[in-house]
Amino acid sequence: LRLILNTCAMWLMTGEYVTSRGPGYFLTEAITAILLPLGLPAFCAFNSALFAVSVVLFAATLRIGQIPYRSAIIWGYALLPLSWVVSSGAVIEHCLWVCFSLASVLATLRAKYTQAGLWYGLAIATRPSHGIPVLLAYALYWYRERKWGALFPVAIALIVGIALWVLPIVILMKDMQVLFAHLPNPLIRSQTIEALIGYLRKFYVESAPHLGIVPMTLLVVIFLAGLKRLFDISKSDKLVFFFAIKSLIIFALFLYGPYKSHYIFLGIPAMLATIFSTHLVNLSKAFLAVSLAHGVIALPVSVLDKHTMTYSHLHIPRTGALWAEYSARRYWDRSMHRLLEVIPRDSMVFAGLRVTAHISFLLREQHQYRKPQLVGIQFKNIHLSYLPEKNSWIVSTDFLTKNNLEEILAIELRKFFV
Repeated sequence: LRLILNTCAMWLMTGEYVTSRGPGYFLTEAITAILLPLGLPAFCAFNSALFAVSVVLFAATLRIGQIPYRSAIIWGYALLPLSWVVSSGAVIEHCLWVCFSLASVLATLRAKYTQAGLWYGLAIATRPSHGIPVLLAYALYWYRERKWGALFPVAIALIVGIALWVLPIVILMKDMQVLFAHLPNPLIRSQTIEALIGYLRKFYVESAPHLGIVPMTLLVVIFLAGLKRLFDISKSDKLVFFFAIKSLIIFALFLYGPYKSHYIFLGIPAMLATIFSTHLVNLSKAFLAVSLAHGVIALPVSVLDKHTMTYSHLHIPRTGALWAEYSARRYWDRSMHRLLEVIPRDSMVFAGLRVTAHISFLLREQHQYRKPQLVGIQFKNIHLSYLPEKNSWIVSTDFLTKNNLEEILAIELRKFFV
């Protein structure tokens, strides 16, 4: 989130665009930049709306595609703790990608292949790191529907993806290296025991706390147990075949670099449709039951260190994913309110962009916000906040140049760094 906020803040403040990370996320960063002046809660509200749209799109896809046990699948997707955590967060690209990809499937089921290519092109632009590999699943699906006519939606998807992903990076940054410079690296870089232990620790402690180790293990067991039946069904059912291939690609990408559980959320709709299509109903329902229980109690789960804001150490048992996430966010919000209370009069407080963005929203709620101008330096409201009752400033340290910093430090106010 910090990387995305930095990109959007600099874009708004200076007019200069530098993508937050490779291979480039222009589309989501443009939407984020529009929402940024409204404060972080605007992202959460927009994200939740996107998730609601994805539930509707998924339900329509299951109904038209005649996937069995549709009610269990759609309720499972809607109520999964992982879905709640991702859809209530401030990073919008995951729910946006799911919406575009499901819209593409729905258009395919309705034989609207131009729209299918267009929607998936938007998905590529939203998250090219997943959009490009998963395009293989869509290409195979379209090939089974139209044979070589599949080249048409594939071409449209690539054209739209390039137009909203590659071209903005090249035009605005004048640099193509970023498209290839930060491709995801495997977490295991050597074949040593230490490397394997490090991978497993990363996987258990940071990558799977929201979905849960037990639910994830059960998901893999169901898929393997029903593999033969799934293979037989896929011969005649093109949609099941597509969901299975898409699930495998996204899960393989997750195992390749399991940096956060949000990445597996991208494949949850396809994975749920796949495991229920094996007709291992009791196991599939057990997966949903264990997943929902994981929101209340987790076995095992990592705990957020409130001082370093990182996950560490495994606890068995522990409060579930939903309560842990709520506690972490509540702690952050209380910390920001406390910071507003303790800021001394006639002072200047320096903090990171995440802090200043949240403070700006709190001040706007309290009707204390002023769009400031300080020593001739123009700042966007997300970078600088003023507390009129205390004659104090909260200044973001991100993107301050040496000259700006020297001017600010010369002001006769007490300086504090958070």
